[in-house]
Amino acid sequence: MPPDDPNEFHHVLGDALAVITLQPEAPATLVIRRRVPRVRLVGLFFDLNKSFLLPSAIPGVRRLAQLYEQHRGGNLLVVGHTDTSGDDDFNLTLSLERSDAVAAYLTNKVSPWEAFFHNESDKKRWGIHEIQLMLSVLPENGSPKFFVGDPTDTNDAQTDTAVRAFQTSQKLKVDGDPGPDTRKALILSYMSIHGTTLPADDDIEITTHGCGENFPVDQTGDDVRDPDNRRVEIFFFDGPITPPPPAKVSKRGSTEYPRWLAQVTETEDIGVDFGKNPKKLTIRMLRDGKEPLANRRFRLDVLGEIVEDVTGADGVLEADVPQTSTGGTLTFLGKDAAGAETILWKIDLVFANIPPAN
Repeated sequence: MPPDDPNEFHHVLGDALAVITLQPEAPATLVIRRRVPRVRLVGLFFDLNKSFLLPSAIPGVRRLAQLYEQHRGGNLLVVGHTDTSGDDDFNLTLSLERSDAVAAYLTNKVSPWEAFFHNESDKKRWGIHEIQLMLSVLPENGSPKFFVGDPTDTNDAQTDTAVRAFQTSQKLKVDGDPGPDTRKALILSYMSIHGTTLPADDDIEITTHGCGENFPVDQTGDDVRDPDNRRVEIFFFDGPITPPPPAKVSKRGSTEYPRWLAQVTETEDIGVDFGKNPKKLTIRMLRDGKEPLANRRFRLDVLGEIVEDVTGADGVLEADVPQTSTGGTLTFLGKDAAGAETILWKIDLVFANIPPAN
C-alpha cells in the first residue's frame, strides 16, 4: 500500500498494516492498523422497495462465502443502503431489512425471510412474485426448473404446476398452495443453493445495520432510482466492530459509517454482470495424455459462478465463464460405496486469452 506521506513507510506485518512515520533526527513511530476488508454487493441484487435477494445475486453471494473463508473468526458488519427514491424514514427501514435479509441468507435462517411475507407495508411485502423467483432457480441441479420464464405475479396454472412439483420433491402435501409449510421449505432450499452458506461450525457474529440513502456511491440527487446505490456492504473486523454502531440505523450526519470506511484496507466489488460477454472455456481431459475422461461429472467454480455438468465422450468440458475471470477451481465428482457424493480430485486453474463465447 503506497504511503500518502513521503515520510511514511508502510509494511504488512502478519494481518496488520504497520505504518512507520519517519521524522528527521527523531525516533520512528510504529502504528498498527488492523486489516478491515470490505465486500460490496452492488447492482441489481434487490427489486425496488424490496429486500428479497434476487437470483442474480447468487454468484455474488457465492464469492462472498469464498472470501469469508479467508477471514474466518472475525466479526461481520453487514450494512444495507438504498437509492434516493422514497422518503428518508422508509429508506432507513428498508436498508436495515436488506442487511437482515443478506445475513439470514448467509446463515440459512428461514424465519426472518418468512416474516417478510407478512410485512405490514404493501410495497415491501413478499408474495407470489418471490415464490416464482425461487422456483425459477430450483431444483439446483435439475433442468428444467420448476418455474420457467419471467414472474407473472399471479398464481396462475404454471405456478400451480411448479408449486406441486416442488411439494412432490420435498414430500410435502401436494395441493399447489404455497402456504406456510411449502414457503418455509422453499426458502430453505433457496438459501441452501451450493456455495452460498457460511460454515455451520463457525460461531459467526453478524451485526446488521442500515444507512438508508445517506451514504450513496453515486451522487444522484433526490428521488432517483439507482441500482448501484441499492447495495449491501460487508465489513470483516478481526476484533470488535470499531466504532460500534450507534443504533440499528445511521441517520443523516452520523459519523460511524465514515469511520468504518476509513479503516477499510481492501475492497472487492461484486456485481451481477457475470453473464455479460462471457468467454468460452474449453478443456479436454485425458488420462496419461491418451484416453479421454468421458462422462465424468465436474463442478467448475469461477468467481463464484458454479457450473455442474459432465464431460463429453471425447473428454471435453465446456463452460461460459465471466469476462473478467483469470482462474478458477475444477472439481471432479463421484460417489462412494454408500452412494454419497464424493470429491475425486480438485484442480486449480489459471487461464488467459480465452475467446468470447459464440
